[in-house]
Amino acid sequence: VDWTRQLIERIVVPAVSYPETLTDPTSPQSRAVNWLTTADDGGGNGAAAIIIADTTNEAEAEAEAHRRVRQRYALAVLYYSTGGGDGFWKERYGFLDATRHECEWGSDLLNNGWTALECNDADEVVLINLWQNNLSGPIPKELATLPLRTIDFLANKLTGTLPVELTTASTLNYLNLGYNRLTGTVPASLGDLQQITYLMMDWNDLTGTI
Repeated sequence: VDWTRQLIERIVVPAVSYPETLTDPTSPQSRAVNWLTTADDGGGNGAAAIIIADTTNEAEAEAEAHRRVRQRYALAVLYYSTGGGDGFWKERYGFLDATRHECEWGSDLLNNGWTALECNDADEVVLINLWQNNLSGPIPKELATLPLRTIDFLANKLTGTLPVELTTASTLNYLNLGYNRLTGTVPASLGDLQQITYLMMDWNDLTGTI
């Protein structure tokens, strides 16, 4: 597949990102698209590891490849939005390794007992664990497009507001955003999460009730 910028943008907009986020070439979204784009189109070749399977059901194979593009894109947006592309992360945990499946990123065990990333049997990212890793910047709404069960961003330097899209993630059961620099009002929809069993948001500058 020739993963041109035009094709990548068509796959991720508007399914994952708003189109206006790609008008700024320095935005995390634009940088993520550029990383995924083929080197022949001036990009980082980040989608090279995604191959459309040779099968009789071409539509199904293409849909799976596009899902992988969206998943890789959402993780790349997280990386760029929180300073990974600017050298702020303490550990990279394999993020944006163009040669490996994204489910192989972050396979090392951290000292809280989890890996940095974990996927289910369908190769969908269900856990992101980047605690104490100097993440600096806003949490991108694009994470809400992943079927996440666990997010642990404890003790970083995350700023901005909590994306309302994240509070509508029906699969989420563990959310740890404690000891960051988040501001604003907690979205009321956070109280509608049906699966949540653990929630930590203290030591931020958040207001409101759940």
